[in-house]
Amino acid sequence: QLRPEWETQIAQMIALLDKEPSVLRLVYAEGGEGKRLAKKRINALRKLIAREWRGVGRRYRLEIEARVLTKTAFRSTGVRAFQYK
Repeated sequence: QLRPEWETQIAQMIALLDKEPSVLRLVYAEGGEGKRLAKKRINALRKLIAREWRGVGRRYRLEIEARVLTKTAFRSTGVRAFQYK
């Protein structure tokens, strides 16, 4: 189940993606829950975003790339993460 604050963020992201052709890259920083659960979570998020994208009329084919990294590997990428508590 997705937290309500994430649902709001996804709606805002969909509106932003609708403005111009884009590629969405999702990276999940696995934090000890195990790779299987991490993959399950990121795939569920990818499917949710794809479903929401279809609902707005999709002016173009949205590419969604998804990958799971360990926290150590994620830190070494230099990518900043958004965290909600």
